[in-house]
Amino acid sequence: MMTEPQTEHFDIIVVGAGLGGIYALHSFSQQGYKVIGVEQANQLGGVWNLNRYPGSRVDIEPVIYSYYFSDELYRDWRWRDRYPTQPEILNYLNHVADMLDVRRLIRFNAGVIGANWRPEVERYDLNTADGRKLSCRFLVMATGNLT
Repeated sequence: MMTEPQTEHFDIIVVGAGLGGIYALHSFSQQGYKVIGVEQANQLGGVWNLNRYPGSRVDIEPVIYSYYFSDELYRDWRWRDRYPTQPEILNYLNHVADMLDVRRLIRFNAGVIGANWRPEVERYDLNTADGRKLSCRFLVMATGNLT
């Protein structure tokens, strides 16, 4: 007989590990919240991980894709192209995740397959594609506008 997985409890669950998800995980963990990120893909990067078609790049300068909350992080990265390619943006996001040590907070291959708000306890219950059961007080959707 198979036992049902135990529910893991968090203050905050962040759905998505792209630009917004990476920052949210860092910010909430720095504030002392028990936080976890769930990502349906096998690595971070959001749209810049998923869209790998030939010639993929942005049509704006990389200031839009840069984080400015950390002088060290800002100084430590130099963009090679005026209009960065998909691989360069993905490399930047991986660099940021490693510098901020947020990768350890992300569950990959764990897309949300169900989420329910339970008003009687003021918590969300989530089920993920990898079979986990999660619970949180705050559910942050960082799924992006390009996904």
